[in-house]
Amino acid sequence: MILKRLWLNKIRTSRSKTHLEVASNSGIKRQYYGMIENGVSNPSVEVAKAIATYLEFDWTLFLRMKAMKHYILMMSKPQQGRSCK
Repeated sequence: MILKRLWLNKIRTSRSKTHLEVASNSGIKRQYYGMIENGVSNPSVEVAKAIATYLEFDWTLFLRMKAMKHYILMMSKPQQGRSCK
């Protein structure tokens, strides 16, 4: 299950920036930025910091959202050995 980083899209669009602008100012390719925003790829700490610096948000948001994604994926799996009574 791929969870898009809608929060990242919201930050980027609220600042009227394109994928190309964010990528160019973060030192990465536009396609890679698109993969990050779409949740297909996870940025390194260096790249996360560069994106966050350009878009002016706390880079640790990437880590917090990654933890949330993990939690959502775990909760969406059926629990074995448990019955609801």
